[in-house]
Amino acid sequence: MTTTWVKREPDHLPSLEAALDTVKTTACRVLAEGYLGLLAESGGAVPAKNGLDIHRFAQALPHLVLCAVTLPDRCVYRLAGEAMKRRVGVNLVGRNY
Repeated sequence: MTTTWVKREPDHLPSLEAALDTVKTTACRVLAEGYLGLLAESGGAVPAKNGLDIHRFAQALPHLVLCAVTLPDRCVYRLAGEAMKRRVGVNLVGRNY
């Protein structure tokens, strides 16, 4: 079976402030508020990666999953927080999505 990837663009891009009202989980709120703080400090520019202050996001890290698309049909878990590992029952790191 061949996977066909379809590029899609969002129909609407709300501001992060407007989207904050729809956030339901604590981890997502921590990420959104932390990033809003970084944007405010950088005058609205995307913050530099070496300027990331991780302590703002500490509460969200156990719930985070980071994946990398390495091939059109391969998406590998690079990082999985401890809460995610408990939720799915296995360590996802290195596995294909």
